[in-house]
Amino acid sequence: MRDDDARAPRALPRRSAAPVALLALLALAATAWAAADGGARAAHPALPVLAAALRALAAGAAAVLLRTRSRRDDGEQDVWRRFAAVPAVVALTALADAGTAAARASGHGPSPDVLAVVASLGALTAAAVLYQAFIVWNRVSTRTADPGDWLNGLGAALAVTAAADLALRVADPAWVRGWHPAVLQLWVLQGAALLVALGALGTVAGLAGLARDRRLWALAAALPVPLVLPAAAGDGPHGALREATGAGWLLVVLVLVACAASPHHPVRARPAGNAALTVGSFVGQVVAVVVLVGATRQDPAATRWATALAAAAFACGAARVVHLVRDLDHLARTRHEALTDDLTGLPNRRAFSRRLEDACRPGRGGGLTVLLLDLDRFKEVNDRFGHAAGDELLQSVATALGAAVPAGGLLARLGGDEFAVLLDGAGEEEAHGVARRLVRAGEVAGRLEGRPLRVGASVGAASARRGDVPGGELLRRADTAMYAAKAAGGGVRAYDDDADRLARDRGQLAEDLQHLLTAPGRSPGEELEVHYQPQVDLCTGAVTGAEALLRWRHPERGLLPPAAFLDLLEERGLVARATEFVLRETADSARRWRRAGHDVRLSVNLSASCLVHPELVALLDELVAAGLDPARTVLEVTETVLMSDPGAALATCEALTTRGFSLSIDDYGTGYSSLSYLGDLPARELKIDRSFTARAAADPRVRAIVAGTVALGHQLGMRVVAEGVEDEATLDLVRRLGCDESQGYLHGRPGPAGELLARLRAERAVRRERAGV
Repeated sequence: MRDDDARAPRALPRRSAAPVALLALLALAATAWAAADGGARAAHPALPVLAAALRALAAGAAAVLLRTRSRRDDGEQDVWRRFAAVPAVVALTALADAGTAAARASGHGPSPDVLAVVASLGALTAAAVLYQAFIVWNRVSTRTADPGDWLNGLGAALAVTAAADLALRVADPAWVRGWHPAVLQLWVLQGAALLVALGALGTVAGLAGLARDRRLWALAAALPVPLVLPAAAGDGPHGALREATGAGWLLVVLVLVACAASPHHPVRARPAGNAALTVGSFVGQVVAVVVLVGATRQDPAATRWATALAAAAFACGAARVVHLVRDLDHLARTRHEALTDDLTGLPNRRAFSRRLEDACRPGRGGGLTVLLLDLDRFKEVNDRFGHAAGDELLQSVATALGAAVPAGGLLARLGGDEFAVLLDGAGEEEAHGVARRLVRAGEVAGRLEGRPLRVGASVGAASARRGDVPGGELLRRADTAMYAAKAAGGGVRAYDDDADRLARDRGQLAEDLQHLLTAPGRSPGEELEVHYQPQVDLCTGAVTGAEALLRWRHPERGLLPPAAFLDLLEERGLVARATEFVLRETADSARRWRRAGHDVRLSVNLSASCLVHPELVALLDELVAAGLDPARTVLEVTETVLMSDPGAALATCEALTTRGFSLSIDDYGTGYSSLSYLGDLPARELKIDRSFTARAAADPRVRAIVAGTVALGHQLGMRVVAEGVEDEATLDLVRRLGCDESQGYLHGRPGPAGELLARLRAERAVRRERAGV
């Protein structure tokens, strides 16, 4: 909605309603004159024609005005479209009245009884349209659509008509004795319709909270007028009866015009329940039964209309009850489906959460335990056999878990391969016994495509006294314990406060890292740093290269080593962003050092996910175009990069070596497939992992492995670098075993680029001094 529309008044300008109101008042005056003075009507036969024409003109203008009001975008458009139909019906009835009055004046018109019937039919139609408008107002205000509205209205109208017929038959008032039976019946029907409309108006006020809306009170005051004025005409001429009916409805139209020009304030919708929607039907049935009982004490011939109408009203109420029963049955099925898992038939997450919240309310003693189970290796089932096989396995697991849950426990499937059990009042020993049974039940053996298949299960347990913690917190604790069990390889784990604090701390660290690398306006360089650890030639002792290592200077936790956040990069899918930062920083450092006369080799680690990233090669091409020397850049990978997607990894390695970059096999000897992939990777460097170099001096077997690795690397034409050199004894050993270079704390800890640059300058000064330059 535009701003100017939002500021527009919700009511029509009063200047637009004033001409219609004046025209209606003029029509009322003419109608009153024609109805009250029979002599004037006889002396001026055109007077009833003029009064009816003025009523038609005023009602038609009101219909146009209300139709204009319905175009206001304030949520009541449908209501005012229905309201606009009321003066339209009044206008058509007045036109018919004017035509018949003109025919009567010329002596060729129908009888007065026929004219009164036509006027009464028009009034009855207007009452029905007004009732429908009030029903739409209720729907708009309460956002409630009742498919039995028409049955409620029809049944109530028939019941009220039957009651009025019976009452008139018993009372036999003198003022209706001159009325034609059809006219009287239509007048009673109109009265019943107006009474039902008044009830609908009360429903709007009560259900929607519109009791302070002055428009409702004005309409409530106007509704009885079309019924009272004809009754006031009594047994007078039928022309007066018609004009009184027309005047009454014109007054209602005038009130509608006033309401259209009256400002109002929207209220918040207040949804209605089934009980409120069926009250009218229930009251109608009660009235119908009372009429039927009362009619049995009267003359059957005299009360046949009342009996027939009461029976019809009761039938409408019965039909509404059938609708209600059908709706309740549909609602019950819908609620059941909303709380049930389609695949397993178990309660779903919504049902479990409701039951858990109810159980956690304080009020009675005892404790609660939530067991959260997650299947291990379930993804492999979907990947190997398809999702249909996974669904079959989940159904088998659900059956097995159901047999393991004790009576009174609630088993639910929360989603995927995750199940939950709520134990109410179980002790700690009993709860852990159930958890162990769940683990055994989760290890379901089956046959998929003729092959045996077995999956494991990890269960987390969290217990609390009723009312101590909310249900959501208890479920979160069970989830934390379940992940701890999964990290330990399966089985059962109970919730632990310390482990939870560590998990929360880790989660917060992951959020900080995510924000640093992905938030708009943030630069990784604000907190991330690249440190360099020197690599030393074992023959000359000179620094020949350096490995770039990422560090995070957290604003609250200080400088964090890679072990504190590298796995978080993998979990959040941020490795590519961090690697790009390291590559760009390393390229900048290499250019600065080369300009300063220090041509050292720089090494950067590439993870498995980064190696197969589609933008890696393009990024390196960009850096080379900006001045990076690929011949002095080493990209370190582990042999495990070939485990997940060997084809793509090897293709990337070939593309990098083609561009002049050197590949280094890092952490050699710690992977699963070192020898099988050693000949496939186009590497020029082999780095022996620190776990071997640290033990080589004390363990002859490890020393033999290192010696064999050095020989193998040299046979393949690779440079061999020993990592983790921290003392002179290890340095002397790796030198004797034939390693080309070494790296470790003995030569220097990783530090900022400035520290390495200062060391390079100092080494160059020593070389010049020795050379006598």
